[in-house]
Amino acid sequence: MPDLMTSDFVNGRDRTLQNNLSWLKLFGCTIREKLGLLHVTHPDLAYYNAWLAYPGPMEARERIAALLSDSELSGQVRDLYVDCLWHTRALGEWLVGQGFEVAGSTTTMSSVWAGVERASDWRVVPCDDIEKWSAVYSTGFGLSAREAAIEDQRWAKAAAETSGLRFWFLRKEEITGVCQTHTGSGVTGLFSLTLLAAARGRSDLKTIGRSVFSSAGVPASSVVYYERARPSKRCRTRFRPPRGGRFAPLRSMIWYRR
Repeated sequence: MPDLMTSDFVNGRDRTLQNNLSWLKLFGCTIREKLGLLHVTHPDLAYYNAWLAYPGPMEARERIAALLSDSELSGQVRDLYVDCLWHTRALGEWLVGQGFEVAGSTTTMSSVWAGVERASDWRVVPCDDIEKWSAVYSTGFGLSAREAAIEDQRWAKAAAETSGLRFWFLRKEEITGVCQTHTGSGVTGLFSLTLLAAARGRSDLKTIGRSVFSSAGVPASSVVYYERARPSKRCRTRFRPPRGGRFAPLRSMIWYRR
């Protein structure tokens, strides 16, 4: 087991994962454990249909093999996420042999919130208009009319939960984007962050993140995190341990698709 597997590191990985899963449940996702893997689905959103492999490399391969040989479940396997901490070249080559290809990766960036916001020309304001928030969200992510209608429904469902807070990004008093936070399992996560096209290229995600956590009233010394996605050409297949700084990698997942 890697030397970096300290109790704080392991606890941080577990708490951010549990926070992420509870956030998914807020808007209707179902999470089940099958054959030692986690399966996330949504009844109306087809792109929420993914399997998560988080044990060691040998266990992951055995469990994925069992999944692919299951006559009822194998047809449900399109997207598969493998924890980079346990990813090996042999496992990757085996998955390619099973018809998968690397589609990208995600990295969970975590920090202990210092409670201090740096000066910025971005302003983050709490939002209580869920319909308008959802419209900006759909525009920022380039969703179709049908997808936007489904998103309206799921965010209306999530809005009923008190643990989630939604925000506007303002620049010169114009709405430039949205995001939301979710607190649970002792951590606060930043989700659904998108900027409108006119505001892109002038942003600093870390600066925006600090503004959000400050606006959300996150207490100092709390653990905060967000997830960063990378396309397949830039994805990382090995976990890089933290090197210090305000935000450091806590978990990386390889995204396979077939």
